[in-house]
Amino acid sequence: MAHIYDKDGTAGSQTKGGPPLSNRRFRAQSKKPFSKRSIFLITLIVSFVLTIQTFLFIEHNIREPLMDVARIRVKQIATDAINQAIANQVANSAEMEELVDRWTNESGDITGLSLKYGEHMKISSQIVDIVNGALDANVHLVERIPIGQAFDSAILSSFGPKIPLTFESAGAPQVDVGTRREDAGINMLLITVFVRITAEVMIYIPFATEPELVTTEIPISYILVKGDVPMYYFDANGNPMGNDGAAGMVPPLALPNANPAGAAASAGEEASSVSETPEP
Repeated sequence: MAHIYDKDGTAGSQTKGGPPLSNRRFRAQSKKPFSKRSIFLITLIVSFVLTIQTFLFIEHNIREPLMDVARIRVKQIATDAINQAIANQVANSAEMEELVDRWTNESGDITGLSLKYGEHMKISSQIVDIVNGALDANVHLVERIPIGQAFDSAILSSFGPKIPLTFESAGAPQVDVGTRREDAGINMLLITVFVRITAEVMIYIPFATEPELVTTEIPISYILVKGDVPMYYFDANGNPMGNDGAAGMVPPLALPNANPAGAAASAGEEASSVSETPEP
């Protein structure tokens, strides 16, 4: 029987009809399975990579639906704040009557008006406080978006767990009190006193949106200023009108002379010619 030596120089035995025992031990060691520690580390790395990929996929595809929701919420916040201000001003309509000073003539007709600066500032301050309170009440908004929105599919958009997201909003109101004039008839003027409320709101968390501007005008007082109606006037088509029933009849107008010096000279010549005429 031939002797077989191992790598370390020792003689190895050989069984009948089979490979040496040392070779069988080497093959058994090469097929040893991974340890639990190695399996755990590999599983952890693969799970981490898949989680990062899934997170990036969802964040990239769900951003557009979130932007749409944010735009709607921004406009809703601004509109609700302005509506609260309108409701408050309607309840305090009696205070609005003190906003305008009126001057009248002997007949009681309004000849002039002006806005009281003190009342103007008071009303503006009240409206700003109301709008700010409404905006502060909606600073934190929680929206739940189905994860199926990330797949951009009409079928899967409503499936999956809903991701809770918190929107942080910020806003600033601006209030102006002004007047607007409109023609209300012949020599009559309708003056509207209004409050213009502008609310600027934006979402800055989790991402910044473009500021949304919502502007509303609240009429708070109407004043009709009437003047004397002239005897003759013209309608919108340029036709002469009158209040004495003689429609279309315009009295003759004495036009001024374009050359008063020449007129005076001609008048003097006529007077001298009359004085020089001999008596019969």
